[in-house]
Amino acid sequence: MPFQNFPTADGWIVVSCPKEKFWLRLARAVGLGELAGDERFATFEARRRNAAALIAALDGAFRAQTSGHWVEALTAAGVPCGPVNDVARALQDPQTQARDMIVTTEHPALGVVRQPASPVRAGPGRSTHRRAPRRHENGEEILRDLLGYDEAQRAALTAAGAFG
Repeated sequence: MPFQNFPTADGWIVVSCPKEKFWLRLARAVGLGELAGDERFATFEARRRNAAALIAALDGAFRAQTSGHWVEALTAAGVPCGPVNDVARALQDPQTQARDMIVTTEHPALGVVRQPASPVRAGPGRSTHRRAPRRHENGEEILRDLLGYDEAQRAALTAAGAFG
């Protein structure tokens, strides 16, 4: 405690104090150094018991400045923190770009489509991306090559309306 989001003058930040040293740094960085010596906030358990008072004090401090100000100040103080981004900011974040988290594909009806990539990265190398196929777009290859259906089987399935 604290380990949560806080509103700022122009948005939100997340602050993480999983160790006592981070709590002490936080109190000093936000100009509330006197709270570090307050018995109500002396330990994790004390801060949990007195969370309402602690959060009220921190809320007041954080609301006085912008998210950018606090992220810079807390980072300089060695307090784990970061901005809480809306979708537009998240898509523009340097980490989003560095991790290739936006993929661009060409769609026959929609044109160029930009969308989030999967955050799951497994194995060596990068994944290639393509648009999803339209209904039955790859049907012939799947039925013929993957399933081994001959022309007569494919024609019968088509005639029966199996593919919409």
